[in-house]
Amino acid sequence: MSRDETVEVLLDALDPYIASTRHALGVAHTMASVIGGEPLGLLNNAIADYHTRERLVRTASRALRAHPPPGPGTAEEQ
Repeated sequence: MSRDETVEVLLDALDPYIASTRHALGVAHTMASVIGGEPLGLLNNAIADYHTRERLVRTASRALRAHPPPGPGTAEEQ
């Protein structure tokens, strides 16, 4: 693939990310107008909350995979 073709593919792939960022900034501006505050500050808080939830889900998922449910005939089923 030529350099120009590679750049074109990469730029095409960026479109959804740019649209997503614009949407997130629009939501942050709306939140700021409704509840007050700086849009980027609100967006940063939302991202931090999301990361915390994401970590909790990953940790719970790992724990569940590490400890499979008890099989038939165990004391827990009786």
